[in-house]
Amino acid sequence: MFLSKSRATSMISALVWSVVLMMSVSCTEEVATGGQGTNNGSLTQDATGGTDADDTGATADTSADTGAGEDVTEPDCTGGTCSCPENLVLCGDTCVDLSADPNNCGSCGESCGSAGECVSGACQCPDGATQCGDTCVDVSSDPQHCGQCGNDCAADAACESGACVCPGSTVSCGDTCVDLSSDVNNCGQCGNDCAGDEQCVSGSCQPLTCSGSQVACDGQCVDLSSDVANCGECGLNCFPGEQCTSGQCVCPEGNAQCDAVSNTGDVVGGSCADDADCADGSVCLQGGDFPDGTCSTSCSSNADCPAGSACVDEAGGTCLLRCGADGSCRDGYACDTKDNQAGGGETPVCIEG
Repeated sequence: MFLSKSRATSMISALVWSVVLMMSVSCTEEVATGGQGTNNGSLTQDATGGTDADDTGATADTSADTGAGEDVTEPDCTGGTCSCPENLVLCGDTCVDLSADPNNCGSCGESCGSAGECVSGACQCPDGATQCGDTCVDVSSDPQHCGQCGNDCAADAACESGACVCPGSTVSCGDTCVDLSSDVNNCGQCGNDCAGDEQCVSGSCQPLTCSGSQVACDGQCVDLSSDVANCGECGLNCFPGEQCTSGQCVCPEGNAQCDAVSNTGDVVGGSCADDADCADGSVCLQGGDFPDGTCSTSCSSNADCPAGSACVDEAGGTCLLRCGADGSCRDGYACDTKDNQAGGGETPVCIEG
């Protein structure tokens, strides 16, 4: 069947318009659906200025990447240069918020301590606490900061409502709680010492009468020949494990510590020319109070010294041979008192005579 030229032209035109119409509808649908097949979650805005479901997910990811709301995050390091998200600062190898990080408060390395909080770049303690040094404490009950920072109560005292309180009828004298009615060193009032032959009775120093071979030492009758707390003289304490025999502190036979502590010992007391003459861990003290040298060890208290020696305030803390009379020290040395390294009085030791 043959068509006229005009009819064929009309049919072709209709077919072309149909194709155009179908393509137009397809494009409109793709725009309406947001082009999900090609957008791949990139941020887009709709006609109302909001974001679609994919936009919301992308925004959440961006917040996580920048560390929004976090005090600490990892830096972005590229080409040897590291940078932090906005409002964070690089401290070491970590990005931190200087306004809220208790370990880097206001500046890198500025710590607020174990209980402190960082608020707007400044360290603050929780309500009811006070900052003492790098620690937050309750000054109403802390015995080391009672009422104010650094106010240390006596060892057996408690801190109540910001005041140091000693137990029972005792009172605080310095760093000790004492009974003023019977303490010979604080009789009636702090610092009132009774004489060695007196006792403290009802807060008053009164004569102490001892019988036989006993003598008065700090308000007590003792036997100087056998009392380990007053061996040979008042106040001369023997070390744990020692015995007081005929007024001398001695170690029981076979005690290894005693063998090393004497006028010939290589740990404490023996003569020396250099450190090689002393046992391992000991040194040779020379000059001044130590003619011909003497072996010794360093210490901070008597607990660091071997039995038979004492830790005294000499050369920054030194163990020296204990003594009770000049005859107990080797030639060139005499028995003289030295301040205890840990405080609390003096101890007689062998030094230059």
